[in-house]
Amino acid sequence: MIDWYLITFGALLVFFVTRYGVFSFPVFFVSQVILYLVAMPLALNGFDEVTGARADMTWKFPVAVTLYSVFYLLGVRLSAPLAFERNFYLKVKAREPQLKRAGSRVATVALGFIAAGMIAYSIASRNIFTSGDLLFTIIGFDLALVLYLIGHNRRPAWLNAIFFICLLLLYIYSGFRYRILILFLAEVIPFALGRSRIFSRIAIISGTILLAVILGAFAQIRSYGSFSVVDLLNTDLDIRTALLASGEQTVSISTIAIIENNDYLPKIGFEPIVLVATQFIPSAIFPDKPRASYLGFYNRVTKGLRSTGTAMHDVGQATLMFGIGGLPFSSFLFGYIIGFFLNSMLKRSESLQYMVAALVLFGISIPTRGYFAQQITWALTFLMPVVLIHFSGRLVFGGRRGKTYIIRE
Repeated sequence: MIDWYLITFGALLVFFVTRYGVFSFPVFFVSQVILYLVAMPLALNGFDEVTGARADMTWKFPVAVTLYSVFYLLGVRLSAPLAFERNFYLKVKAREPQLKRAGSRVATVALGFIAAGMIAYSIASRNIFTSGDLLFTIIGFDLALVLYLIGHNRRPAWLNAIFFICLLLLYIYSGFRYRILILFLAEVIPFALGRSRIFSRIAIISGTILLAVILGAFAQIRSYGSFSVVDLLNTDLDIRTALLASGEQTVSISTIAIIENNDYLPKIGFEPIVLVATQFIPSAIFPDKPRASYLGFYNRVTKGLRSTGTAMHDVGQATLMFGIGGLPFSSFLFGYIIGFFLNSMLKRSESLQYMVAALVLFGISIPTRGYFAQQITWALTFLMPVVLIHFSGRLVFGGRRGKTYIIRE
């Protein structure tokens, strides 16, 4: 069982690298599947020493992961064909846009103030993911990242460097490891594109991912999103302890437990998609809005699991919808919906860095978030600022005409 599992995903990775290139969406997607759902489960051998969780893997898990990966990619392929074009980066790099309309500049400044206000409130209140009625202010951290990315090719190098360092320190302080990964890869992949040898590209990206993961893991020691006071510079931590504290291994163990025990859990049907409708209503306005209660299912079936807030991988959520037999449908549906947002971002790309961030976000980060409404929120946070800037430049404020490059299919 293990042999064909390893061979299948190894072959998929080689095929996608050959067919679409090292920095393509399929390669990003399969790489995170290999990390979370192939390599990590085998390395853990069914035990998470941090939380005490145990989950034994049988034939169900490899079959479910294979079905999920194939049909999820088919869904994305249908709704986001741009993500599967070879050398897509190079085509866009030669035509990077320059938004020059007054309306776009006004919208950008306004979004900057909104992001700064949300971040300031989140840090001052220290209530992210813990308590409070304005938890949606977390989107300020993503909005700041989007503004950095879309304006990258309009700022001088020194200003980009300052912006980068400020965001990095902010995310380390906050414990947002996925944002650190996106920030790093958005800078490094455009640089690696200039390297002709595939091994050079792989080495550059691998080193960058390792550095980003280590920084994110140490940041995670602060207790994710709580801004707990921990002096990282004077804390005696080794890399292994930091990585274990990041909680990534708990995602794998929880996902195994969900899939292996799905016969004993209630099926949730279209609940993940229905929840999207109420996700954007603040708790202060709708305190009794529906929640993704199914996220807690892994607490019921994971042996020895101590209290944890780590969610399952997306394949666990897809399995809960209609079981393993319904995985082709649920996985394809997730992929198709997510692909729609990915394609919209790629078509409206403001810079090469923003495009890279979109592929990393949808290929690596989003599938590891076992909460579909949260995935859509994250996607919209990256997409809507660009839509607003385009809309403001064209229809609202008018002003000097300028070219806004939008990729056409």
